Amino acid sequence: GYALLQLRKAQAMGTVHSRAFESRFGWLCARYRPRCAWWELLYLEARFATAVAGALSTTSPTQATQVIIAITAFMLFAQLAMKPFMETAEDAQHWSSSNKIAVLGYVSQLIVLGSGMLSLHMEWAEDSQTGIEKAGAGIVEGLVSVITVVAMLTPLVLSIWILLMSRSAD
Repeated sequence: GYALLQLRKAQAMGTVHSRAFESRFGWLCARYRPRCAWWELLYLEARFATAVAGALSTTSPTQATQVIIAITAFMLFAQLAMKPFMETAEDAQHWSSSNKIAVLGYVSQLIVLGSGMLSLHMEWAEDSQTGIEKAGAGIVEGLVSVITVVAMLTPLVLSIWILLMSRSAD
């Protein structure tokens, strides 16, 4: 509501990155390129839609997960197309690039969601499997679990590595 109205007004006046606007609404757009000052609002709306889809998952977990995958895929492609975070050309070359870290986060989320869908499908198919099929499914389920853990930990490990590298450079 109000923050979006103020953002539009500041964009029209060309004062989005002025001290006065940033002191009050810096959380909204200070990290973003001027043409992407609205990115934080899009991100918040995507998170809200994801939470709503998750809350509605009691009726159909598969459909809710598909909606969340669609939202995440949209945000990934928008991130790749817009590169909304403000950074220098030199910063963009490093893994500490905010745009690269955001892409990694979306990709990891898609991997986790996809492996969750696969696990859910395998659970449903488990009742009609023979002994050998169950053994094969167990191996696949183990691999899915490992991939999920790696996808979940990769952004954290990368962030810690970047933090340690930046401290050693100082």
